[in-house]
Amino acid sequence: MSEINVSEIKIPEDLRQKNPCQKCGHNVIIESILQERYGEYGFSKKPLGAALVWTEHGWFSTATLEPVGLIVAYICRKCGFTEIYTTNAEQIPAGKEHGTRIIEIEKSDFEHL
Repeated sequence: MSEINVSEIKIPEDLRQKNPCQKCGHNVIIESILQERYGEYGFSKKPLGAALVWTEHGWFSTATLEPVGLIVAYICRKCGFTEIYTTNAEQIPAGKEHGTRIIEIEKSDFEHL
């Protein structure tokens, strides 16, 4: 896996509404791109994705696993209540090879939202 600089990742402004904490009402929220750490001699970081896909990097280079659907946490600075959101949900592949599956819900009590 190649290392991705998290400071270069653009998180959609509308991923989470700009509301106070749902639990305590505090108005300071921390946005955190969840990351995995790996490596045998020290560590490298890579954003945590909902799924991994093989990505080719050119004629002579090998393919690597790249995250799709980056997972972002929003943490209340006062009480620690945490909400988790995922970017680009429509691009997350579904299948056993990705560790994902689609569950279709016929009817929802939330249809009015």
